[in-house]
Amino acid sequence: MVSIDLKDETEALYFFSYMKKILAEQKMDGQVHVTVSDAFVNICKQAECIPTIFIKKSISRALAHYVLRFYEQSFTMELLQKKFHYYDKEEINEIIFMMNELVNGERENIPNQPKDIRKKLLEEDFFILLQETSFFDITSFFRFRLKRYKALLCSFLEIAIDEYKMEQEYQNLIEEWRRYVQTKTSWIHTIYLSYHKKECHLFVHPEEKQTLGENMSWIDKRLFQYIELQHTPPILASLLSLAPKKIMIYTKERDALFIQTIQNIFQESVSFYQDDSFIKENVIMLDFLTINAYN
Repeated sequence: MVSIDLKDETEALYFFSYMKKILAEQKMDGQVHVTVSDAFVNICKQAECIPTIFIKKSISRALAHYVLRFYEQSFTMELLQKKFHYYDKEEINEIIFMMNELVNGERENIPNQPKDIRKKLLEEDFFILLQETSFFDITSFFRFRLKRYKALLCSFLEIAIDEYKMEQEYQNLIEEWRRYVQTKTSWIHTIYLSYHKKECHLFVHPEEKQTLGENMSWIDKRLFQYIELQHTPPILASLLSLAPKKIMIYTKERDALFIQTIQNIFQESVSFYQDDSFIKENVIMLDFLTINAYN
């Protein structure tokens, strides 16, 4: 028989229900007896024909699920506070949200992500413990085991923290550029922007191009203090300098980071369209912006 002392009756009932579910899936529910009393769950083999190892593996699987369901967030918060020294509740929630996206495979573009084997590590640790004892207190288990599991959590957290910091820097930068545009005199009323597979071009009506000239005197040299602009298409610096009242973007790639950045800066000034036949027929390309913006 295996007897497990869980934290409270609510968690014991949850574990009891999930254990019964696993036994039913493996067609062992009539051959293994599970009872719950207060915070204790007892599991006893009823049929000698079932190898004990199968039952212990089922228990380990249920316990791994139980830990992920009830305790992973508290483990994560503890690591953030004690190891990474984050104490602000909002920051902690943001980092945990990003970590959850990582483990759920929602940020596949981030390199060097560890493989998500949390459940496997937990199952292995519980199975080893069940080989050593048939009775244990879950709280003591948390205190003295789980080193590999918590190390994996740390690996995910390190990436999540880096992503959180970059996201904060990006948002601060966007806010700074947004304020810059809002306080700047506009050089031009309407810009037409075509974006396709990272190739970007600006267009204007002929009369608006005449007001600009091609000497680039309207480029704000203060923008060159931003290293970030040196790693983006020169058109972004041009848009910030021109501060147009209206930007009409023709693209099928609204989710592209460059397009999202423009939308975040210029907000309600941006409109989206898919068919760019209009701008090719009625306006003039500002090709010198692309070529000379940083020269």
